[in-house]
Amino acid sequence: MDYFVWRTGVRGAHSPLEEALGENNASGGARNCLVAYTTVESGEEQAGKLAKIAGKAARNVHCIARELGVEAVVVFPFAHSPVTPATPRASLQTIVAFAAQLRDLSKGDYAVLRAPFGSHKIREGRILGTRRQYY
Repeated sequence: MDYFVWRTGVRGAHSPLEEALGENNASGGARNCLVAYTTVESGEEQAGKLAKIAGKAARNVHCIARELGVEAVVVFPFAHSPVTPATPRASLQTIVAFAAQLRDLSKGDYAVLRAPFGSHKIREGRILGTRRQYY
């Protein structure tokens, strides 16, 4: 994306789980970024499965970020309506692990930002289009 910005909406502050982390991510943004809309689905909450999912997601997003040469990756929690989401605690733990593993993989090649979990977010962005060649 050319740019992507977010801020928490009028419905209030972060969820109690998010507030416990003490991160100040109520608003933010990036230029030349890849946005990873992230949902953890119900049924993925089995012991050990969430860590594997976070790791696989981080590796996949890292490969795409390197290929595109972005300056930042935004991890954007997003509960898609047709999906039954996992519990808030399991979802937040997985999203935090995903962002942390992505930071480790990036080795400073790109920034990793995480939008807040569990709050209504207003977002705006401008899409550049694909840089991949499809034939």
